[in-house]
Amino acid sequence: MEKEQDPRSLEEAIASLIPKDLLAQDIKDIGLDVCEISRIQKDIENGVFCIDNFTDEEIVYCEQARPPLLRAQRYAARFAAKEAVIKALGGIDREGFSYKDISVLKGEVTGKPYIFLDGKARSRAESLGVKEILITFAHVKDLAVAVAFCKTVG
Repeated sequence: MEKEQDPRSLEEAIASLIPKDLLAQDIKDIGLDVCEISRIQKDIENGVFCIDNFTDEEIVYCEQARPPLLRAQRYAARFAAKEAVIKALGGIDREGFSYKDISVLKGEVTGKPYIFLDGKARSRAESLGVKEILITFAHVKDLAVAVAFCKTVG
């Protein structure tokens, strides 16, 4: 007997996992991204990847990790977070914005990651009525995953 396929899209399936009380917080959209850590490790070695895609503050944080794998995991998690934010903001259009317009920072007191938008990314969020972007990410073995939620009420 064949297993019946779930007719939902991946986005619908993920959305079904979001607690209902979170949805009640005026979530405008969500974004999800998965990133291969080994690919990011290779990109780091080329020298320009970090400079082109991360802010100085992000680079300082990631470079504090001495083991090369941990450094790559930090970069990969942040890159996945940036991609998730881009998707939650509706993707990149012709005017676009830079990955550096999206900063993935670490709270000083709690260590909880948060998103700071600048430039065209900030303008896009404002035009959509987004007041706050919630982010969560994790990395294990060779994968980093991130999920972003755009809230319309701060």
